[in-house]
Amino acid sequence: MIVMRHWTILCGGAAVVASLCLSTPSFAATSPVKTTGQTIVMTATAYGPSAEDNYPYAATNYFGQPLTGGDIAVDPSVIPLGSCVAVTGYHSPYLPEGGFIGEADDEEDAIQGDRVDIYLDGSTAAVSSFGIQSVNVTVLGPVSNAAQSGTDACSAYQVTTMVRTTAVRKIKRHKSQMPASKPARPYLTINLNTIPPNIRRR
Repeated sequence: MIVMRHWTILCGGAAVVASLCLSTPSFAATSPVKTTGQTIVMTATAYGPSAEDNYPYAATNYFGQPLTGGDIAVDPSVIPLGSCVAVTGYHSPYLPEGGFIGEADDEEDAIQGDRVDIYLDGSTAAVSSFGIQSVNVTVLGPVSNAAQSGTDACSAYQVTTMVRTTAVRKIKRHKSQMPASKPARPYLTINLNTIPPNIRRR
């Protein structure tokens, strides 16, 4: 059994445009991330709100907060806990098309090295359908640098990552994956054609 943790849907406010580098990185996936802006090719799985996926704990992250769609479990020696990350390259009808910005706020014994576990607010069948995939994970920076009062923890990275073109693709919400007990948060858009100055291939 694989346990998963956390994805925050392209963080926050609806009217902001984000630029992300979608090109394949050239450095080793197991190299510890030391600076903001590095992208790693990682092996991803998914987990959900079920007791089986979160045993012996409830569906909470490393910091004791309730898990939300997009939270990510990581190996802290590779991606520090509390980092905002951009995840792209997956194929799943239960995640935003093109990519999302999430928070690395969970860890698991089975998640080591170049592995991440993505939390899905969905059924057991939806979680199982994700399988094992290769994804690109870009470290945007720590939550402490992004957090603003009353906003999503990583939403500021949508503002500070300036776009250089207006060619964007809308990220659409899959309503079927959102539990009725949690308020829906709008996805932001991702710029698919530019590499912002602060996110370069390493």
